[in-house]
Amino acid sequence: MPDQGQDEKLFSQLADRISLDSTFAPRAPSRLKARIYSALMLRESASKGLRSIPETKAEGGKLCVFEELVRIAPVSTKMKSLNICRICH
Repeated sequence: MPDQGQDEKLFSQLADRISLDSTFAPRAPSRLKARIYSALMLRESASKGLRSIPETKAEGGKLCVFEELVRIAPVSTKMKSLNICRICH
């Protein structure tokens, strides 16, 4: 299991190297970003489970339209803890 402290340090170092002055900075395609996000969510859910959608919203997280629908739907907590974006994206 990876050390979260090392992950945070690595991401901080990578973020420090990014130049925000470049107006022509290359952007990753949306499809690639979605695949990376889905892979990270699978990894997270396998290790300890995901926060429920209502918890995410309560902590100030932004929800997509589909997540908002699941949040207000009369479904179980288990259903509200699924990675709904993996289904729609």
